[in-house]
Amino acid sequence: MKAKLLSLFTVALVVAVGFSSCKKDDPEVLPKVVTLGAQSNTTISGFYSFSKEKTYSLNEASQNQADIDLFCFYEEGNDIAFGGPASNIKGIFGGEDNDPTNWTTQNETRFLELPDVTVADFDALEDGDEAIMNYYDENEGRRKSKLLTKDQIWSVKTRIGSDNETYVLVKILEVTDGETGSVKFEYITK
Repeated sequence: MKAKLLSLFTVALVVAVGFSSCKKDDPEVLPKVVTLGAQSNTTISGFYSFSKEKTYSLNEASQNQADIDLFCFYEEGNDIAFGGPASNIKGIFGGEDNDPTNWTTQNETRFLELPDVTVADFDALEDGDEAIMNYYDENEGRRKSKLLTKDQIWSVKTRIGSDNETYVLVKILEVTDGETGSVKFEYITK
């Protein structure tokens, strides 16, 4: 009887261990992968909300200003880049009322390139890890990222000065340069 009970316990233990895994290995937890288009890309939306995990076109973003943290744009000399609504980037979105420089709500987002952080370092982290916050340096964050290239890692802080500040690590997956270009990235948040 003891042998059967021990055998049953061993099988239950093996099954329990087999079903437990880290989040990145769990097929139910998909990586957060986003593609954003630059200002003249007519097929891929260019604005993003980390809190809503949603992309927006320029017009949609203008109607949802309080949700927008990030946009993709192309600028001569900066190539494909990221900016935030408060980055004061002019001459990119046409200057109309829906241009982020004219929004009444401009969330501040700051960017910091992490050249010493590798893709393997990023892949070892999980959404929610405390370490994500530690990559951001308050004194080094800039209003835009620029010259985005595959395998770069960026630390991002959104909604600075609000109760909804979020720390984000971004891994660049693909870049297509130009005003009709795009950037594909994976991210994790804390």
